[in-house]
Amino acid sequence: MIKENNIRGVAIVVFVLLIVFSGFLVAKEAFRIGKLSSEIRLLKQDIFNQQSNLKQLKELKKTEENLRQQYAAIKTLIPDTPLEEQIILRIQNSSVTHSASLASIRFGNHKKDGSLVEIPMEMSSNGTYKSFLSMLSGMIYGERLIRIDEVRLGQSDDSLTIDIKANTFYQMP
Repeated sequence: MIKENNIRGVAIVVFVLLIVFSGFLVAKEAFRIGKLSSEIRLLKQDIFNQQSNLKQLKELKKTEENLRQQYAAIKTLIPDTPLEEQIILRIQNSSVTHSASLASIRFGNHKKDGSLVEIPMEMSSNGTYKSFLSMLSGMIYGERLIRIDEVRLGQSDDSLTIDIKANTFYQMP
């Protein structure tokens, strides 16, 4: 009987140890599963962020050619050198073409802003209202970027005078 009790006791102890060990293994696996779940959530968030970035890049890719064309157009409007003589010739030709006479043109000190240089200019011209509109249109939509800052119209004898303050630009290499 003592042997039987000992065998039973040993069996109970072994059974309890197996249950404790099984519980330990289950707890360990549950912890590992929680850790993996957390890593999976982080990876899913990373995938979502990468997909968002990819979508933005695809949208940018769609506009790339248009942006390149715009850049090329702007690049032709902003030369690499001041070319003030060409500006004078262009404005004189525009004045003659539009039946106005260029009275004067003066350039101010160049103002550098990074690689872009701004050239202030003031000009006066005589003509009719219609010739001024055509001349301004030719300046604004011409071969070189010119920003018109101020326009003043006045009367002089039998014609109108126009005084323009404007800026043109060139790109430093």
